Amino acid sequence: MTAKDKVDKALIPIIAGRTPDEQLECIRKYGNHSITPMLRRTLLSGLDIARIKPAAENLVIFGCYILFSMPLLIRDYLKLLDVLGIDHTYLEQEYCCGSPVRRSTTDTAQEQALQASREFMRLNRDLARQKEAKTIAYCCMGCAHTAKSFFPDEAGHHMYYFELLFDKIEQKSLSIAPTT
Repeated sequence: MTAKDKVDKALIPIIAGRTPDEQLECIRKYGNHSITPMLRRTLLSGLDIARIKPAAENLVIFGCYILFSMPLLIRDYLKLLDVLGIDHTYLEQEYCCGSPVRRSTTDTAQEQALQASREFMRLNRDLARQKEAKTIAYCCMGCAHTAKSFFPDEAGHHMYYFELLFDKIEQKSLSIAPTT
């Protein structure tokens, strides 16, 4: 068994037996290659973060996995943004960056997956502009890296989500309540 065979077998649960074309079409239709919009909305509502502002200075992109693998972290992150007074919103439907599909393709499908990934990232960027967002904060490091590589002239407007917090925290004085 070659290393490539091992990788392909490891990806079977992610791709659920679907071809790269089927996964890309799923992203075009639902915004995600594996999770339905209904499950996403239900999770956001269950976490009590279902509000979406029509416009904000910052847009948070959850990504296709982080919201589902670490939902409490995302909920608490959004609470921190609120506490720090960081204006933010998110999208009703965002688009997966396509990285999981790119990783599951063969050499012949790589270029098609790469072009689709650019398409999806442009959709997110254009939706962010419609919401008047100056910054897009990605909860997924892969999405942040992909955005910076696809939009090098705009790299300063695309960041990993903790960077948005760190910029604001650096401007704050931290204090501890007195204790006895």
